[in-house]
Amino acid sequence: FTVEEPTDLGWEAELNAESEIVNTQALVDPSLLTWNPKAEDHFQFERLGFFVVDRDSTDKKLVLNMTVNLKDSKPKEAGMPNRSRKEEQAKALADKLARMSIAPEEMFKSQTDLYSAFDAEGIPTHDAAGEKISKSGYKKLRKDWEKQKKLFESASA
Repeated sequence: FTVEEPTDLGWEAELNAESEIVNTQALVDPSLLTWNPKAEDHFQFERLGFFVVDRDSTDKKLVLNMTVNLKDSKPKEAGMPNRSRKEEQAKALADKLARMSIAPEEMFKSQTDLYSAFDAEGIPTHDAAGEKISKSGYKKLRKDWEKQKKLFESASA
């Protein structure tokens, strides 16, 4: 297709005329023919994609059409540029270094849109609506606080 998401009504006009690639020298495992594939049977070839048997296939000549290219089938994250693994690791390290400079007592206090009251250690006790946080919710926040405390202390040492 010439567009990423073709419309139901005009999909024929959105077909990419240059998308047909005929590879007369392609090789497949000969055992594929012993299965006697019929038109519209489908196969997945590792690292390549999904293919269907074309109606033009014969007993001697197998014709396959690629329906999904595995390189293109990975879902795209909206608004996310393609990043390399090293860039992701560098970003994670920068985030960790930034978190190391935050005292655990101050960790939640900037989140006034989520919490309205805090205990002496800075752990939230009431949500933004003024309702007391559940026991399990408090335990989770305390666990995050303790994790931040260890991180902060490791930076100070």
